[in-house]
Amino acid sequence: SIQSHQPGQWRRIQCVLAMGQTCCRSINGTLCDESAPANQVAPEMAEEAANEIERLLRELFRLHDLNSNGLLEIEELVQLNSKVALLHHGKDTNLAAVKSRYRQLFKDRLDPHGRPVPYQTFRRYVVQVLNGIDPDPAAQEMMLEQFVAEAAKS
Repeated sequence: SIQSHQPGQWRRIQCVLAMGQTCCRSINGTLCDESAPANQVAPEMAEEAANEIERLLRELFRLHDLNSNGLLEIEELVQLNSKVALLHHGKDTNLAAVKSRYRQLFKDRLDPHGRPVPYQTFRRYVVQVLNGIDPDPAAQEMMLEQFVAEAAKS
């Protein structure tokens, strides 16, 4: 697992492969030094991970901002997530329920009056969601990659 770092120290991420084998990879995917302590991170690797997460957050916002006006509008969130739901569940998706859920989510978590929100508001919400699922930056990066892929397909 990823843990906090101390300056000048390294971190490893254990990956589980098929048949229970493990490998050791650094945050950027390269093989890491087996002698490095598992709970230590090189500052440049932590910065690289933070930069990649920020890039993915911006890309996710861009994909949600369907009219490219720099704001996320309630109907953009509803429209994109309706399409994602169709990808996941097919034609049997209850679109009325999905639309209602995302309209309510927007008002509960982004703006209570349903007004368009800037990137920073969207970012704060997504980071809260990610932290609630898994505080590990590598896991968050993988989740964001999946969110971006689904949004791009929609």
